[in-house]
This record gives sequence, C-alpha cells and structure tokens, in this order.
Amino acid sequence: MNDSLQEQTRRALEWDTLLETLSTEARSTLGQIRCRQLSLDADLASARMRQSETQEMLEVFNRIPNFPALAVPDVSNVLARSAKGGILEAQELRDLSRLLWMARDVKQGLSTLADEVPRLWSHARELEECPWVREAIDHCIDEDGQIRESASPELTTLFQQSQSLRRQVRHRVESLLASGRFDEVLQGRYYAERANRYVLPIKTEKQQHVPGIVHDVSSSGATVFLEPREFVELNNAVRTADLQLEHAIRRLLHELSAMIGAHHVAIAKNVDILVELDVIGAKARLSRAIQGRPVLLNDRQHIVLRQARHPLLALKKDHVVANNLTMDEQTRILVISGPNTGGKTVTLKLLGLFGLMVKAGILLPCEEGSEMAVFQNIYADIGDAQDLERNLSSFSAHLVHVIRILNELQETGQQALALFDELGTSTDPLEGAALAEAVIERLSEIGCKVAVTTHFPSLKTLAWRRAGVCNVSHEFDLHRFVPTYRLVEGLPGQSSALDIAARLGLDAKILRQAQSLVQRSEQTMESVLRGLHLKNRQLDEELRKAREDRREAERVLNETLAMREHIRATEQRERTRIRQRLQAELAQARRTIHAVMEEVKREKTLPRIDSARRQLADLEEEAARWTARSELLSIDQAREGDWVELRLLGLCGQLLESPQGKKSVKIRVGNREISVGCDQIAGRLEVVPSDDRGGQAAAESLREVDGRTSGIQRLRTPDVCTRGLSTLDVRGKSAEEALNETVSALDRAVIDGTTRLRIIHGRGTGKLKSVLRAYFAESPYVAHFRPGERHEGGDGATVLELKP
Repeated sequence: MNDSLQEQTRRALEWDTLLETLSTEARSTLGQIRCRQLSLDADLASARMRQSETQEMLEVFNRIPNFPALAVPDVSNVLARSAKGGILEAQELRDLSRLLWMARDVKQGLSTLADEVPRLWSHARELEECPWVREAIDHCIDEDGQIRESASPELTTLFQQSQSLRRQVRHRVESLLASGRFDEVLQGRYYAERANRYVLPIKTEKQQHVPGIVHDVSSSGATVFLEPREFVELNNAVRTADLQLEHAIRRLLHELSAMIGAHHVAIAKNVDILVELDVIGAKARLSRAIQGRPVLLNDRQHIVLRQARHPLLALKKDHVVANNLTMDEQTRILVISGPNTGGKTVTLKLLGLFGLMVKAGILLPCEEGSEMAVFQNIYADIGDAQDLERNLSSFSAHLVHVIRILNELQETGQQALALFDELGTSTDPLEGAALAEAVIERLSEIGCKVAVTTHFPSLKTLAWRRAGVCNVSHEFDLHRFVPTYRLVEGLPGQSSALDIAARLGLDAKILRQAQSLVQRSEQTMESVLRGLHLKNRQLDEELRKAREDRREAERVLNETLAMREHIRATEQRERTRIRQRLQAELAQARRTIHAVMEEVKREKTLPRIDSARRQLADLEEEAARWTARSELLSIDQAREGDWVELRLLGLCGQLLESPQGKKSVKIRVGNREISVGCDQIAGRLEVVPSDDRGGQAAAESLREVDGRTSGIQRLRTPDVCTRGLSTLDVRGKSAEEALNETVSALDRAVIDGTTRLRIIHGRGTGKLKSVLRAYFAESPYVAHFRPGERHEGGDGATVLELKP
C-alpha cells in the first residue's frame, strides 16, 4: 500500500491516537516504541494468531496475578559495546542481570500454562536464561549496582586495606582538631575530603600559618581547604590503596563484560522476545479497558458486529451507545445517512478502526457472536482535504485522493475496504451525487467493500435500485430534536437539517422560508422517510412490549412450575407420613392378631374363630381405606388409557373407555378384558404400574382369585400338581410392600387353618427372595420352607409349611 495513502488513512481514522493509547499500556520504553510502530498483518492466519496471543495474555493475567511486569531495560547499546570488547559499568551489568532474571521468571511462569497458552509459550520457550552469566553478575554486583567486597579475595583484601588507612587518617585528623593547635586558623572544627584527600577548612588570611597544599576554596573565598603537610603521607597511602582497588574492579568488570560479549546474541534475542511479550501485554490491557472480545475472523468480506462501540469513545466515556452493524457477503455497499452530528462519521471510523485492530491483534469492543473480515488494505477519505499549497479546493483534494485509491485498487485487485465521508460534496449536488454513485459502483465491481456517508437522496434510494446495497441510518429524536446515535439497519435516514437549525437558534422567519422551499422540492421523499422512521419506532416499541410480556409470562410459568413442584413434594411428604402411620398401625394390628390367634388356639370354638375373622376383616378394611386415601386419585377425571385399581380384586387394569356417565366399563387386566361396575373401581393410579403388577401376573391372579382384602390374595391355580396350594404373588413389589403382604397372608392362612402356602417372588436380583426367606426363618408361623419345584415356579417361588 502506498505510504502516503496509508498515512492519510491512519490519520483519518485516528489510528495513531489509538496506538499512542496502546503505548501507555506497555511497561518498557522499547515496548512503547514498538506499540507506536505496530505492524499490521495482511493475511487471515496471522490476524487469528495475533488475536489468540492477546486472548492468551488475558488468560495469563487472570491465572498468574504476579506475572512479571516486563519492564525490559534498553540494553542494546550495552550489548553492542560488549560485543566489541568494551568494559561495561557495574550498573549496566546489574540491568543485564535483571533482564536474565526476567527471562527466567517469564519462562517458568508460562511453562505452567503451556497447554492453555501455546502461542505465548512458543515465544517464551525460546528464552535463554544463561544462569551462569546471571550468577556471576549477582556474585560480584549487589542490587544497587555496587561492587561487592566479596566479589574476589583480592578485592576483599584491597577493600579492607583502604578502609584501614582511611580510619588511620581520620583518627589523626580528629586528634589534631582535639589538640587545639589549629584553633586560631580553622574556620570550623571539622574536616572534609577533596579529591579523595582529607583537608581542613582554614581561614583564607591564615593559610600562610599552615604549611600544606590547597585543594579548594569556598564560594565566598573566606575558606581554603588545605591539606596539612603532615597529612600528605597518609593521604598518599590512601590514594595508592584506592588506585589498586580501582584497577582490581576494572579487571573484574572486564571479565564480566567479556562474558556478556560472548552471549550478546542470546541476550539480544531475549530482549526482542520480552519486548514482544510486553507489546502483547499492552494489547491485552487495552482490550480489557475497552471491554474487547475475540470475534470470528474471515477473509470473505463478511462483517457482523453486535453492540459495537467506538474504541476511543469507550476509553473516554462511561456510556457509549452501542450499535449492531451488518455487511454480509452479499452486501457490497453500505450507505450511512442521518442527521448532522448524529454519528455517521463515528460509525465510518469504527468500521475502519475495527479493520485495523483485528490485523494488529487488539480485541474489538463488541458482544459475542460478532464477525469481522480481514482486509488486505483499508482506505479512508474522511475530513477536510483542502490543500492551499497545491491550489486544491476541498472538492478537488477529495477527488484526487479518490482517484489515487481507485487507481491502486484497479492495479492490485486486492480485497479492500474503502470508506468515504460524504463523497461528492462541495460541488453541484446533482453532479456530486452522480459522481459518488458511479465511484462506489466501480469500486464494488472490482471487489471492494464500500461504506459511504451521505445526505444525497439518490444514494439513500440506491438500495431499492441496485442489488448488494444496504441502508443504515442514525436515528433523530423528533420530539426532543436531538440525535440518539442509535443505528437503524435497513432504513435511510433523515438529514433533519431544518430541525437542527431550529435547535441551534436560527431565525424563525428564515426557517419558515426554508421549509416552504423544501416542500416545493423533495417533500415527498422526506415525508416517506419520516413515515418509515415513525413506523420503525412503533415496531420497536411493540417489540419491546412483546419482550416484556414474554418475560412476565416466563416468570409466571416458572412460579407456577415451582409451586406445582412444591405441592408435589408436600404431597409426597404427606404420603410418606401416612405410610409410616399405617406401618405403625399394621404392627399394632399384627400384635392384636397374634393375641387373638393365641386365644383361638386355647379355646378352639367356632364362635371364637368367627369373631377373630370379623376382627381381622375390620382391621384390614380400615387399612385399605387409609391406603386408598393416600395413594389413589379420583376417577372423576379418568380417561381412556388411564390405569386404575379394582376395589375387591386388588388388581391393576387399564381403562378401555372413559367411565363418565356409565355404570360399568371395560378394563384390560393382563391379556384379558373384563367388564366391571364403576363403583368397583377403587381409584385412578398416579403412575403406570410395572409389568409384573399389570401384566401376565395380573391375568393369572384374575383367573385364580378366591378372596383378597387389602393386598392379601388366596389363589387356587388350575394346575393339577399345585391344586389346593394357596399362593401369594408379590412380584414387582418393593421389599417392604412384599413383606407386609406376606405377613398379612400368613395371618389369614393361620386363621383359615391353611397348612401350605406358596409365595411367588420371582428371581430378579434375588433381593426380594433373600428378604422374604430371612423372615420365614424367624417367623413363628412357619414350620419350615423350601424353594419351589419346577412345576411350582422353581427358585422364583418359596413353599411354606405352616405350624398347626
């Protein structure tokens, strides 16, 4: 792309302003420089990679709160000097050590998230820690950039020697001051150092009284700093020791510098990687500041932006009007219209900035579900292009720019996005509109995506005359006479120039005259647009109300479902409570039955046996009444296909017809159909019974019913081999239910004088069989028991021999 065109596009879109903001988020000077010179990727794969890097850095910030700040020192000159054999200063070596520590910390930190941040790890794994270099520097130089006394044995000796000599000189000076010999010539009772030599402050007029060397004079001239002759030898010794120390330090720095020179390439590579990570970190921080999100990227010129916000406005303002904007693959030209100061240019710049941001890896301030195209080039003609030096008017300057864009696109044929702000203005409106329409159609023909702002009616109606053109407009509040900045897709906008002029205070007489002129020209067009916008606002209001009604309906539905669930849970708890009560009463009934049976055994009279039977029947009838209340539903609302329980038989069946208004109904029990009176239906079952209760077993039970009350069945099988053997079928029951029915059956069998009883429990998992046989082993009624023979049901049944 031509540099001049690129610079103009960046300037028009305020791209450099965004980059300057980005640079403030970098933590190093080198990172800030690189942010201001940020390169843009032209292909889709690179753009996706940049976006992924920014996403991963945000993940690092969330997962590693103490991630290094990447304040990379600028050591480029230092490395260049070391490569040429130069000697580095201690502070420069200290900076290099910090750089190597930073490389180590970054590499270790990202290694823990290598799978989650693969692109960042691809950078970090190339870092060379050079631990031997880092340790050598740290051993010789402290955190403040000072040479350590312990850097080498020689330095330790020289440091100690220098300090010892200085102590001697200070002791000698302090002794002289205390002796009073120099009281008359001293300007003050203290000593100082000049050029690393100890001196005394002597009055200028008295200096001839003290033999020695003058090293300095005070600014007032009243004091000379003089080294007495008797200090010279000691000062010379101190100076000699200092020179020896300096030479030793220079040798040490030379050795360390040579080590840096040997690794300057690796360290320079570290600098480049760390600065790149700093730039990625700056992108992540800026993306977070503008509430940016990753978007789907494509090279199909497909743009779908959800609740998009201008990034510079998002940084400056707490609330920015967000808008949806769509330019799908079929839309080649987007015409943006609406009032002045209504946001048309902001929308145009938003499109351009978003196109640049995705190429730089900065996340877009929009919502999920957004898509952005990656364009090879972006061109923009926005703002006043007047050039007085070249004697170009605004129209001519804009047209020259447009011609350059056209020529370049026709030569390269690249996928591009072209943005024009009020193309064709500053000239005759009719000719300007025609020229604008011809230019954007030509750009569309050569494969360019075009967005243009306009007030020209002919461009506003272009979408109705040509395929691939879409209108969007910025809304204007006609009641308050202010722009809302809300973008309306699919409709051209009103310019509302007269409304804005009235709001700004233009003379009413002028306005009336302007309105009359408008009525004689484009009254029809403006009225159509006004009507369309009014209808659109009405539809939006109806949609808003419909959404509110839907939310209210969903709330009521959720409350109803919650209430139904609460009622169901309450009902279940109540049934459980009643069942527990029944169990307690049943236990009491068993104790009563046992007492009655003991009495019967003692008396063995027919009246007493009949009385016991009546007592037992009363107890079972009461239990059946409670059971029906707690588990069965009314048959008033029963329909064909519902399951019901028969009152006398105690069986389950499926209604073959609705019982309303009938005295009897047909019911399917197992494989048979029977007709029963409606008064013999105990109630409707809430749940469909299992196959064991409602299937073949029920049919067999129906054929063999001899008598049953509240779950106790006396059954005679037609099989000659088992004739006379009472049978109870508890298949499909829970262990608790089966045990209760078995105990009741044993009670009845003992009273009736039955000596043998067959319990059919089925094989299944064996749990039901185990529970029942464990009870039989402890029951006082059972003399002994055995598994059934083959004709009796095999191991799926247990045959009981009862005690007489």
